[in-house]
Amino acid sequence: MAFVATLLLLPMTGFAACSSACSSDQYTCSLTTSTMAKSTSGTLTVSVTNQQSNSQSSVATTLQDLGWFTGTTTTSTISSINAGASASLDYSITPTSDGAQDVCVRMGSTCTADCGSITITSPAALSITSLTTASSSISTSATTTASASIYNSGTETAGSTTGVTATLSSSSGCTVSSGTKTVGTISGKETNSQSWTVTAGSSAATCTLTLSVSGTDGGSDSTTTTLTVSASSSSNSSSSSSSGGSGSNSTSNATKETKLFSTSAGVSKLLTFTQTTTGITDIELKTVTAKTSIQVVVDTANKPSGASNPAVSVYKYMEITSTAGNSDFSMIKIKFKVPKSWVTSNSVDASTIALYRYVNGWNKLTTAEASAPDGLYYYFEATSPGFSTFAVAADKGNATVPSETPSTPSTPSTPSTPSTLDNETGSSPETAPSTPSVPGGSTDSNVIVGIAVLILAIGFAAVYYFFLKGGKYRHTPLREVYSSSPRKKEEKPKYEYRSGRK
Repeated sequence: MAFVATLLLLPMTGFAACSSACSSDQYTCSLTTSTMAKSTSGTLTVSVTNQQSNSQSSVATTLQDLGWFTGTTTTSTISSINAGASASLDYSITPTSDGAQDVCVRMGSTCTADCGSITITSPAALSITSLTTASSSISTSATTTASASIYNSGTETAGSTTGVTATLSSSSGCTVSSGTKTVGTISGKETNSQSWTVTAGSSAATCTLTLSVSGTDGGSDSTTTTLTVSASSSSNSSSSSSSGGSGSNSTSNATKETKLFSTSAGVSKLLTFTQTTTGITDIELKTVTAKTSIQVVVDTANKPSGASNPAVSVYKYMEITSTAGNSDFSMIKIKFKVPKSWVTSNSVDASTIALYRYVNGWNKLTTAEASAPDGLYYYFEATSPGFSTFAVAADKGNATVPSETPSTPSTPSTPSTPSTLDNETGSSPETAPSTPSVPGGSTDSNVIVGIAVLILAIGFAAVYYFFLKGGKYRHTPLREVYSSSPRKKEEKPKYEYRSGRK
């Protein structure tokens, strides 16, 4: 307890950012370079001081790789450094991450000097992370709200020169009120939200809503979503009966959703899809290089010709295409949802749900739960090497299959056998002859067993009477056969058989 109390009285110190950090009487380090720009090569300069009482020579130093830069020169050697003296060290690197980053320098085999944190800046970069409508389908002349989220992924302020503007427009069939909005500036790593009122026209249509944002600094981005305008119920009924399921263009448009956007190299882009017909909710992706006006289309699909089912039960087939090639993407993550009602009605195991990609056959993609299920859906995400035809499918659960062997009916209680039957057999339970077991079942089978036992008893009685008592052989009573004293080895058994003839 005294040891614990001593520990509690010690002053609390923070944990060093660098492993095996130098103590204050070994080496100290400070940054000469305070800021660098992301993706721009430059020189990082630090100053180290020898706090030891003796001078040091040939000290090999290494800038520790903490994952935020790539380097062409990350080592430097101090030929000689006196006690209390300082030395300047230069390292040539290219930052790959922005924000505050730790700098650690390994001082030979002695320790690692903690130089503090350097600020890595990145230019403002605007991207639209979502564009949704309150309803995916509205009636003619009705209104709905379109909402968007605009993100600045850089550390510098977007729109610091001319301000950021966001413009929402629609194809024929819908109108947007006050389509252009002046957003102003968006600080680094911040999200700005905007909304618009969209009014449907007087006839059925599929409206394509296009959002464009731009700013100096910050660049530009754009994306699209669709809004279905439905006619009155009477018109829908007439149209449905006349189409006969022929697969008209309007039906196809109602299931298709298109996104138009631009990307920066290695920066995550999130596309949100509002149509529920495909089950796709989001696609998160990164491109190898910066791209402009990329189009991604999600639509329902049929099973490829000649293909087998990817699993026991298939929820949806869908097709995802892009104007960019699969090799242009460094990461594609597809998020989707599956109704709980489908899982229940098809008796599948939710843990076996997976996304399958078709390329010369079905390939099961690594699929994981994206978020906890709610009252209606399970949510999943899968990483894919590219776009193609996909299927959401699952296997049956591991429920125990009922045995097909019919159960044995319960055996009715058998009437007790009269005691005279036991007396006639003259046998005790230990010596009674064993009777072959008979499957339990009806009362008739038990009666048959009883009759068989009775016949055997009568047979033994007849043998006893004719062959032993009054027949050819006599036997010595059992009480004489077994002596109460142990039989000696040389003695003969105490029994004999005599002829019954006079």
